[in-house]
Formats: sequence, structure tokens, C-alpha cells
Amino acid sequence: MPALNGSLTTSPPDPKPFRGRPSPAHGRGERRESLRDFPRNVRIYLTANFEANLKAVEAFLDAASAPQAYEDLLMELSESVLPNLERFPRLGRPFLNRGPDSAEAATRIERLRARLACLAPDGDIREYITAHYVILYAHIGAEVYLLSIRHHRQLSFDFNQFWPESGVGE
Repeated sequence: MPALNGSLTTSPPDPKPFRGRPSPAHGRGERRESLRDFPRNVRIYLTANFEANLKAVEAFLDAASAPQAYEDLLMELSESVLPNLERFPRLGRPFLNRGPDSAEAATRIERLRARLACLAPDGDIREYITAHYVILYAHIGAEVYLLSIRHHRQLSFDFNQFWPESGVGE
């Protein structure tokens, strides 16, 4: 897998940081005041799960005969997403504020909130949406951990795996 921004890959279990250049807050008046709350020198880490998701996205795009789209994704991550998160780590919308659609989802979200509170009381899981991808990340203090990425056309469920040759789900 090609590296992002030179050395932006991980090897389990310890994620390696993205080493970009911190950007100063720009803005005027009220906007400048709100940017003072953002941490400076945010470090961005890729988790092993994020890296596995990148491989799945690459396989998905190869199967769709769109290998250039994967190269475009790497460029978008390096030139836009990572610098944006480095500068504005609270850019994505809060993921845990979404209303669950089922009892199982509600239980999992509560478990996730409890685990996050134990790990980092000030931590948050956020969702960054681009034109083609959804990225989940954890924002904890001055660190951002990229947790997951999916192309918006990737299926969450493989119905053929659940019901092989039954005709259900086709």
C-alpha cells in the first residue's frame, strides 16, 4: 500500500503519527475567538483498523475498475483531510450524538460512550464526510486517531454471504 505523506503508515499495535506542519489559526473577529479553543500541534495517528479499511477500499475500487480513485483518495487524505483535522480536530460532526436506529445500536453506543469515558473523559468520536468517503476518528486532547474509512458505496452487509444461492437479497 502506498504511504500517505511519506511515513504515514502504521504497524500494530502502536500507531505512528502523521507528521505534517501545524497551521496557525486564521480568521477575523468572532471566528478568531472560536479558533482559540482548538489545540495546537495536533498529532494524527492511523490505527490498524483504519489501515485495514484502506486496503478494503482499495480492493473495492479495484473490483469497480477504478484503481485511480484509490490514488485520488490517498492524495485527498494527504492534501486535504489530514491537514484539516490537524488544524481543526473538531471539524467532523459528533458521531455519538446520532440517534440509534435500533435497540442493539443504542446498547453499543452506550457501551462505546462508557469505554471512551474511561479512556479519555474529554474524548470524542467524530465523523468526517468527504464527497466519496466517511471517516470516523477519535479526538482526544491534542491527538486524533483515525479509526475507520469507507467509500459511501461500500455495503455494510454482504447479503450473499448470509444467504448463499437462495436468491434472497438479490
